[in-house]
Amino acid sequence: MFYQALIVSEHPNAQVVEMYSFPSHWHSEIEIIYCLTGSFSAIINGHCHVLSAGQTAFVACAEPHEYTGIGPGTKCLLIEIGAGFLKQNFQEFAERSFEQTVMEIIPPRIRHLFDTIIAELQQPGKTGGEWIITGCLFELAAYILRDIPGKKEISSQKYERFGAMQRMGKLLEYIYNNYNENITIENAARQVAYEKSNFCKQFKKATQMTFHQYLNMIRISKACIFLKESNDSISIIAEKTGFPEAKTFCRVFKGIMSHTPGEYRKLHNS
Repeated sequence: MFYQALIVSEHPNAQVVEMYSFPSHWHSEIEIIYCLTGSFSAIINGHCHVLSAGQTAFVACAEPHEYTGIGPGTKCLLIEIGAGFLKQNFQEFAERSFEQTVMEIIPPRIRHLFDTIIAELQQPGKTGGEWIITGCLFELAAYILRDIPGKKEISSQKYERFGAMQRMGKLLEYIYNNYNENITIENAARQVAYEKSNFCKQFKKATQMTFHQYLNMIRISKACIFLKESNDSISIIAEKTGFPEAKTFCRVFKGIMSHTPGEYRKLHNS
């Protein structure tokens, strides 16, 4: 799983997130992003779409996409449906591309599923919540296959991307579990038995990001959780997320989130 918000979420398939600019990337999961407040631009497979509250976008497997032009206070429901969730049934999705990328008017049935998922996410730990979310996601998956215009298509580029993702799977799991350690390019390359020069090329082929971009996205995503949910100092959070110096942490954080860690904490604890 590649998207920064889901890396650190309690539910591995859905999360309400505060949007921020995210560079062009791809992953094997189908991504559904439902705008709750604000607006943003979604560049999907080279086409730019502006989404505002009440609209949703569908991103097919291994399809390049990025999010820019984030309006103030923009929040979205982000859903990823992949092989880990659908098991062997995911093959039908892996071979699919969408003819309709953005849905401006959402059918009541789908809006109800979105609203139900959001309501359960707002009550973490409530008995049965996980089952309700899972049920909604299965129903949403069925709706995608039956009712959203699409076609089976696996281009040579997609085959290459799937292969690169598979080769990097072990490393991505390693980063997920060890983001707070000093992970160098050399260490990362050894995890997947590549020479450094070839590793950088293969990693970008798998994610469309450089290794350091990806690692920083993971670390800053986790830092956002600490800033909102703990009273730890900035320097402690920097250390807990793998940054050797608070100064470096603050620079990287602002570059990604457009706020300093202190500003971000005030915004979300006011």
